[in-house]
Amino acid sequence: YQRRVRALTEEGLTLHCVLSAEDGLFSQEQTINMSESMRPALAACHSLSVINSKISGDPIDLIGQKTSGFTFKDTDLDSSLFKRQITAENVDPKGSIHLGLIKTIPFESRLKRMTVVCETDAGEVVVYCKGAPEQLVLHCDQDSIPADFSAKLDHFSNQGYRMMG
Repeated sequence: YQRRVRALTEEGLTLHCVLSAEDGLFSQEQTINMSESMRPALAACHSLSVINSKISGDPIDLIGQKTSGFTFKDTDLDSSLFKRQITAENVDPKGSIHLGLIKTIPFESRLKRMTVVCETDAGEVVVYCKGAPEQLVLHCDQDSIPADFSAKLDHFSNQGYRMMG
């Protein structure tokens, strides 16, 4: 166990796959490609900061932010795009999505999740949450949970993957 943890932290983490759900079941396709609606969540739901011009923070947050394709900055913010005071900004270079970070509720081991509150450049307030799937599912509309949720979670967990919802 210690050797595997050390290998993960020394060599970095990679995103193995993203599973989408449709018609009440997870897709069989394991892909890195993700829906456009997931990219802003990965871009914004983290506790990263910029130190000496380099984005720093938790390895899981770093890989999620990198995979999103968004740029992140916490200085020289374009506050004119937002109605509320922001502390960081995520910009999608592929389009016109700008997310301003309003509030971060940091990861708490007791809750096994973290949450961020953001404002879009259209003035919409959005909330993104990530954490342990078995905990997040408790806060979801149960009709939206894929029927094979537990089986997929068990499958990947038994293979040693770190799961995030």
